[in-house]
Amino acid sequence: MKDTSVKVFEVILPTVDTELDKGTRAQRNMSYRRIPPSELAVATMKALAEDRFECAVGQAQNLVEASRNNFDEQFNRMNH
Repeated sequence: MKDTSVKVFEVILPTVDTELDKGTRAQRNMSYRRIPPSELAVATMKALAEDRFECAVGQAQNLVEASRNNFDEQFNRMNH
């Protein structure tokens, strides 16, 4: 695809405040900040306009950086 006009973008999301899992965050003791869909949309559209092919939004930026520095530790933290 390198020699085509096709562009592939990756948007890495934090927890977004939607109705998808309404109420279950409290059951799982998840108290960290969720971003509104509008904030995600603004960040995504800005990345597209700037041809940034990887866009980590909000707290996802920290996860991307941590996984690059120490993948195994970050994976275990998220999955145990």
